[in-house]
Amino acid sequence: MRESAGGVGVMRALIGWAFVSAAFAGVLSTFQSAISLPAPPANCASGADTQVQDIVTACTALIQSHPDADTLAAAYSNRAAAYDRLHKYDLAIADRTTLIRMKPDDAMALRDRGDVYDDADDDDRAIADYERSLRLKPDDAVTFNNRGYAYARMKRYDDAVADYNRAMTLDPNYELALVNRARAYRDSSRYDLAIADFTQAVKMKPDDASAFRERGDTYDDRNDEARAEADYDQSIKLDPTNSTTFNNRGFVLEKQGKYDLAIADYNQAIALDPRDSNAFVNRGAAYDDKGDATRAIADYNEAIRLEPSYAVAYESRGYDYAGLGHADLALADYDAALKLDPTLGVVYRYRGAALDDKGDHAHAVAQYDQAIRLDPRDYYAFVDRGMAEDKLGQYDRAIADINASLALKPDYADGFARRGDVYDDMGDDNRALADYDTALKFAPNNADYLNNRGYAQERLNHADLAVADYSAAIAARPDFAIAYDNRGRVREGHGEFGLAIDDYGKAIALKPDYAPAWRDRGEAFDDTGEEVRAIADYDKAISLDPSDSRAFNDRGVSLTRTHQLERAMADFDSALKLDPKYALAHVNRGDALEEKGADDQAIAEYGAALRIDPKSSGAYYGRGEAFAAKGDDAHAIADYDQAIAAEPRFALAFYRRGLAKLRQRDGAGSEADFETAKKIDPSVTLR
Repeated sequence: MRESAGGVGVMRALIGWAFVSAAFAGVLSTFQSAISLPAPPANCASGADTQVQDIVTACTALIQSHPDADTLAAAYSNRAAAYDRLHKYDLAIADRTTLIRMKPDDAMALRDRGDVYDDADDDDRAIADYERSLRLKPDDAVTFNNRGYAYARMKRYDDAVADYNRAMTLDPNYELALVNRARAYRDSSRYDLAIADFTQAVKMKPDDASAFRERGDTYDDRNDEARAEADYDQSIKLDPTNSTTFNNRGFVLEKQGKYDLAIADYNQAIALDPRDSNAFVNRGAAYDDKGDATRAIADYNEAIRLEPSYAVAYESRGYDYAGLGHADLALADYDAALKLDPTLGVVYRYRGAALDDKGDHAHAVAQYDQAIRLDPRDYYAFVDRGMAEDKLGQYDRAIADINASLALKPDYADGFARRGDVYDDMGDDNRALADYDTALKFAPNNADYLNNRGYAQERLNHADLAVADYSAAIAARPDFAIAYDNRGRVREGHGEFGLAIDDYGKAIALKPDYAPAWRDRGEAFDDTGEEVRAIADYDKAISLDPSDSRAFNDRGVSLTRTHQLERAMADFDSALKLDPKYALAHVNRGDALEEKGADDQAIAEYGAALRIDPKSSGAYYGRGEAFAAKGDDAHAIADYDQAIAAEPRFALAFYRRGLAKLRQRDGAGSEADFETAKKIDPSVTLR
């Protein structure tokens, strides 16, 4: 983040010695004041910062000595200034109030108490004192300036500008009022007016580094990074010792993607001010942009050490922990950030994402709710909540949330892509495809969008288009293991087993712990009759993901084909334990039982599959085979009928029904079935 620091003009003068307002030391030159009291004795009037408490002691002694009225007034004024510097605002106000009682018509005394109220963040009382002062002295430019600053702190920018205008009418050369007006314009997003004022300030005082820096800040607010950078360059030429300018230039360089240059500026800012927590946070963000989370976390650690109440540092560190998969550490940091600043809506969003990663989607939704309450225009939060709702199966709510996000930002590519994901989960592939198309119009080289559109094309049986999208995803991101795996699956489905196995191998090489690629390659090996290699791949897939019911089922099929029936049965049992509604595992378990000659048990297993999936052609076919093995051709034919009804191009079911009809002496029926089977698959009679 950018820092605000250093203004234009002098601080308010107190009894002949400079005393910086505690609220603005090293930050903003905002006030001026001067009072027409005589200087008290030197001990009470000393202005050295190291002697502030000594000034209190000296002035107290002077007050207790009962001096003449003017000296007493000066002593109260200087002690008030010292208390203000020590942040003892109640004592400072008490002394200023005593002065007002002594001189009720002294406009400057009222203004000075207003300044202390402002230092104490009591803007209402500050304004009340400035108003009383102006009734006594309506031509005082400084009081108008100071009241304008109080208005600006209250975000009453129009009132602030009016006061700054009045101050400059009274004193056309009042540079501080000009700069304060520029700040009010900037803070109210009137950037062109702010830049015009800062430009005038630069003309009035061309050697003032802070004016260039603040104009740079305004250019940055207007997203004009090139002009901002130029102003920071000039400011640094005029004052190469200001850490804030290096920090702010680093921020602009970072926004332009010039991460190494940004880090160099943050390094210089830290060298100039090793306690600048902002510079550490910003350097951490630049390291994040470079993908170096380890160094980023180290910088956030240092920022937190320097400033334990720095909420954004906790937020940023938590974000990195989440990216590294440390959800619990991330949540702890998000909690710390929110304890320090409960209004940080983005942290609720990040907290929701961390809970999502832990699988706690319901509580994630609650966090996104809070993020949206705090910032109803956070279109990211609407999409994130929608995706959590998607995982909970609340598709209508998910679509409504993503629609709300797109209403806020109609060109939000990720919104269209995520809505496509929800439609995909709903099985609405055409709508999913349309949304991915739109997302890719905004971000044509986004590998994730290309991959997901490929999956929609695959589900719509557009194999060539699916392969094209997966290939484009790989071209956009050559290390995209999942896209290789997906392309391999399409190729396998079209009998291109060599290409499929090659794609699976590339996916495994890129991401050796990606279990689906091992499983999918196992299926391809199984399709080519290489059951031993298939089983080895399934072993690896299961070791990586013991919760993958499909891998157990597939290994069971390969074990059945290699006549390792007991191991196969154990695998089907494991698959069904993981997913009791896995109809195909029941079918394959039935096949293994049939291979063992346990036809009645096989028939029962196929029946279990059909209770889960009444349209399972494989279950009907398998049960037909078991009935045929028992010599019950009537029931076998009935099941073959159902298998063909569920899958009209099931060549083997036609062929096996033809054999059953032949055994029942239905020559015409069997001949018709054999002909149909041969038309669908000429090789079927060879099986």
